Amino acid sequence: RQVLQQIWSIADSGNHGSLGLDGFSVVLRLVAHVQAGCAISPDLVHKPPARLPHFGGGGCSPPQSMPSQDMRGRSLAPTLASPRSPGGSTSGLGAVPSQSQLRKYARL
Repeated sequence: RQVLQQIWSIADSGNHGSLGLDGFSVVLRLVAHVQAGCAISPDLVHKPPARLPHFGGGGCSPPQSMPSQDMRGRSLAPTLASPRSPGGSTSGLGAVPSQSQLRKYARL
């Protein structure tokens, strides 16, 4: 429970009491890091986890590791765009996926 409170406080840095897409992405990334044995830190927001987060009850097993290439041999290394606020400035927390990543993840 304490770990979830720490994750929430990092993801909801503005203390809004709710999360948008960026905040939800931060939560998923931090959960994956915790499941891999890392201690909670705001620095982990910008570090890709070794594995996707696993939530029980889905009926399928989580991958044991992230693939390094797609089926065509192209690199799947993270290329995250800088997070932007509506005014166009960048913020310190939360990585926003690029448009190509959004299309790729939409196919999953």
